[in-house]
Amino acid sequence: MSLFALSDILKAASDTTRLRIMLILHEDELAVNEIVEILEMNQSAVSNQLSFLKKAGILKNRKEGKRIYYTLVDDIKRGDSAPLFKEIFNRGRKEDYFRLDLAALKDVLEKRREESLNRFSQRKNRTGPCPGESWESFARGFIGLLENQRIADLGCGAGRLAALLAAGGNRVTGYDNDREQLEIALGQSDGYDGLLDFRYWDIEKDDGHVDEEVYDLAILSQTLHHLTNPAKALKIINRMMIPGGRLLIFDLAYHGEEGFKDLYGDFWLGFEPERLTLWLEEAGFEVLDIRRNQTDRDYKDIDSLVVRAKRPL
Repeated sequence: MSLFALSDILKAASDTTRLRIMLILHEDELAVNEIVEILEMNQSAVSNQLSFLKKAGILKNRKEGKRIYYTLVDDIKRGDSAPLFKEIFNRGRKEDYFRLDLAALKDVLEKRREESLNRFSQRKNRTGPCPGESWESFARGFIGLLENQRIADLGCGAGRLAALLAAGGNRVTGYDNDREQLEIALGQSDGYDGLLDFRYWDIEKDDGHVDEEVYDLAILSQTLHHLTNPAKALKIINRMMIPGGRLLIFDLAYHGEEGFKDLYGDFWLGFEPERLTLWLEEAGFEVLDIRRNQTDRDYKDIDSLVVRAKRPL
């Protein structure tokens, strides 16, 4: 773990703009333009402070398509200097500007979410196969699953996977925030002896109506890369699982196909296994394994990820 120089920590916190940046990034990862919008400052001034904080080792960034996202380094929360940063952040949250920045942050995140939903609803490819929709990947994930499971299919779309699971004797609930897709799913829910139902739910909005400790198994099939805040969604999903419950994630490995954002409504260009592992562990899951597979003949250059995790007993 890193031990930050005391002078670097004090220099970072001595400037109000830098402190404001650290406080909002402690809440969520943000793109440069989002930080500019929250602080209501020109981009040059914000970029200078971001550069200062990155050189001090306090921030890290990543490129997602054309945007650069910033976040605090992990050692700030768990390293040797974490107690000092915690005290700085606690005091900073008492300042009047933090209350205003927090409100602006919520607006920016909601705007991000709405833009992602609009992009997904207006995607050009609505009927053909999407990257990662590989039956080989599904088969790998389902090996070893028992019958008579209580299953949540999160981001169920038209309900094909949920119906397949219900046909195997499992009680399945499909969740989705696309009403058009849910109408299709509901049209095929008859004939399963009460084992299959579908519900409208926006997984990124924790509205207090989560079915807690209900499911033996939760599945995210090509869903995670559409969410604006996967880390938050995984924490909510953890609450839905019984102790010992399993989580299966079918998604894409990181790729550089920027066009997928318009074509399929993607928000993330896939994921690195390390990032998924960190999010899952922070959400309270134990990662069992992550496997990388070639998708299919239609998308030979894009690999898929199969992730198995569980909520500890």
